[in-house]
Amino acid sequence: MAARRCDGRTEASAEALKILAHESYHLRGVKNEATAECYAMQAVPRVARALAGVSFADAHALAVIVYLVSYPGMPPDYRSGECRPGGALDLSSGLDWP
Repeated sequence: MAARRCDGRTEASAEALKILAHESYHLRGVKNEATAECYAMQAVPRVARALAGVSFADAHALAVIVYLVSYPGMPPDYRSGECRPGGALDLSSGLDWP
């Protein structure tokens, strides 16, 4: 079965939420780009619910889009092998992982 892609607006919205979260981690003092990127992906559901008022399921789906669609194509400085469930950059021990 071929992978389904969502429409471009949905992908762009997911990416915008992730960028907002990414930059907020820099404001909190996270200097490393890969760390900020990983934390931001995990924050997408929380940001989507707070700012856009979407359902938990839709907020989680936006995080999955970021993790599966945009993250693999990010420059190497923005990716880490530790950005995974149970990895060193996992903020929730896999509980809310995309």
